[in-house]
Amino acid sequence: MEQAFPIMCIRYHPVKTEVFYAASADGAVYICNAENGDFSRYIQEEDNEINTVDISVNAALIATGGKDGAVRLYDTDTAEILMIYQKALKDTSTDALKFHRMRIFALRFHPTMTETFVTGGWDDMVKIWDIRVKNGCIRNIRGPHICGDAIDLKENVVLTGSWIVAGSLQLWDIGSAKLIETVKPSNRPTTLDGEFLYAVQYFDGDPYGEMVCAGGSGTGAVEVISLKENRVLGNFRVNKATQTIDSHGNVLAFGGVDPVLRMGEFA
Repeated sequence: MEQAFPIMCIRYHPVKTEVFYAASADGAVYICNAENGDFSRYIQEEDNEINTVDISVNAALIATGGKDGAVRLYDTDTAEILMIYQKALKDTSTDALKFHRMRIFALRFHPTMTETFVTGGWDDMVKIWDIRVKNGCIRNIRGPHICGDAIDLKENVVLTGSWIVAGSLQLWDIGSAKLIETVKPSNRPTTLDGEFLYAVQYFDGDPYGEMVCAGGSGTGAVEVISLKENRVLGNFRVNKATQTIDSHGNVLAFGGVDPVLRMGEFA
């Protein structure tokens, strides 16, 4: 690239497994090929920083979110913009609550419901969207302060991780937008400098959706947490803040402020 801007988020294509999309702070999404190393600019959003990108499970849509608080939907085949969800600048009505008013940091399509996706950011709102509804989100989850890739979905549950001192890991019902549980592991040390989560994800090595991975700037570790037992099952110690996590089978990959990419196995 001509200039080196941070890559904020990466998502693999759900069908073409050699293809992934990389969202950049220069306002671009790059389409990349993991087999031959080729990449090209796929989307450009002027005067924006794209913090998050995701692809629908049927590979029909790509959605982005970033600095300007807008959610944009694109046709995957043509990169043509189909919809922009954005609050009018001076709108103070109740309709304004259907849109984000600050930076967006997380966006996830539902793994089975092709019309549904969820977003979150600095405005302490996680928003549930239906692509068939054109005038804004369909439900608001109030509270989560999302500062990274800290939203995940499984069946009817939204998992969120907030950048707050305590009570940062929460489960919400996607249909009612009501809180199911605030996860507070019983065996986590009480001497921590807060939790402050940047990244959360359902653990891929657990097919039942009862285990999650979490990391941030307070716990000093990437944790594997049992939702059923409400305890930390294991952790990988880190020296600095963890800003991204992914898992495949029993293997976790994670990184952040440390100039190191770490991989570990949890079994």
